[in-house]
Amino acid sequence: MEETLAELLRSPVGRNASYWVQWADEWRRSRDFWDLYKMCVLAALRLSEGDDTPEEVLDGERCTLNAARLIAEVLESHPLARRLAVTSSPQIHFGDLHVRQTAQAGTGAPSQPTTDRVVVKPPGVFWTSSLVDRGRSSWQAAIESSYVPVDPAELTEYRLFFEPRNVRIFTIDGPADVESLVNRYATRDPDRHLMDWAALARDYDAVHLTFRGLLTAQGVPIEKGPARFVLDGWDAESVAWFNCRHFGEVVTRTHP
Repeated sequence: MEETLAELLRSPVGRNASYWVQWADEWRRSRDFWDLYKMCVLAALRLSEGDDTPEEVLDGERCTLNAARLIAEVLESHPLARRLAVTSSPQIHFGDLHVRQTAQAGTGAPSQPTTDRVVVKPPGVFWTSSLVDRGRSSWQAAIESSYVPVDPAELTEYRLFFEPRNVRIFTIDGPADVESLVNRYATRDPDRHLMDWAALARDYDAVHLTFRGLLTAQGVPIEKGPARFVLDGWDAESVAWFNCRHFGEVVTRTHP
């Protein structure tokens, strides 16, 4: 658990989530996993939108450290956290199901820089998330936040079933996994690394950012020589699919 705690405190999302959890008296009493997951997703979204600066949270602050330790305990021991560490069937998709028919590695180009940041999500893929608890998916926490401008009642939820052992999945469960991606698939431009998602798609059907990966790897710079890569903007446990041929049964569910 000490390794997980150290990774949380090195991660902007982990520190920000710990900062908010220290004030969550009700959660510390109930230890409800869904409530913790929602707090952590909100912490990631707040950072992505520029509403929080985790550098202002002192790593040595006792309350924050205690909250980080609680999160580390959940990541290490809670059965739902362990389940979110693997790509389970079914996966959940909100939106246009037909996108999966054209999902691929995008244009064959690496992540491209914009005016002020680098796009670090693979383009042209099919996105899903996992079931967390009581029929609720990982994305539902983001959809219910004020940062996602959609009405959940207008969304159609698709549950897609597949055989996990037949799918080649690269799992990002921590910063070491991002470093492995950089070593194997990144290109340099010139002082930062860009991810060549098309090259990754030749070896894998999908890439999965786990709940632990969100809290310990998103926003953490990976240095390689004079350049760096930062995985950013995923904001929730998610799976990006390059190859959707493994999906079989599809169940449609409309939210009330």
